[in-house]
Amino acid sequence: GKTVIENGAFGSSSYPTLDYRAGAQYNKTSIKLRSVKKSKNKYLTTKTKWVKVKGVSGYEVKIATDKKFKKNTKTVKVTETKTDVTVKIKVKDVKKIKKVYVKVTPYTFVNGTKVYGIAQTDLMEIN
Repeated sequence: GKTVIENGAFGSSSYPTLDYRAGAQYNKTSIKLRSVKKSKNKYLTTKTKWVKVKGVSGYEVKIATDKKFKKNTKTVKVTETKTDVTVKIKVKDVKKIKKVYVKVTPYTFVNGTKVYGIAQTDLMEIN
């Protein structure tokens, strides 16, 4: 996906500004990482739930084991009608995983371009 960038902040073309067409900047949701289960066969299974946002085309749900979303990541696209998702990610050593992060970003399409809303992140510490 891509976010549209336009020039012209404060009347100057030297500062890029995000173009949140159709009010996408207000499309933010509250989320809750409900459960994380470790399995013996190198998988983490996560269940995430969020509040539905009016006027979006769908949600992008990203799961990771680090807060920069670089390690053991998986991204899932979800339709606008769903408000929960179960994601299974494969990790090298399940026993070493102590934290799991989830990020939910609503998006909509404006003239064929995907415009993202504000991402919300949640963390769950696991034993």
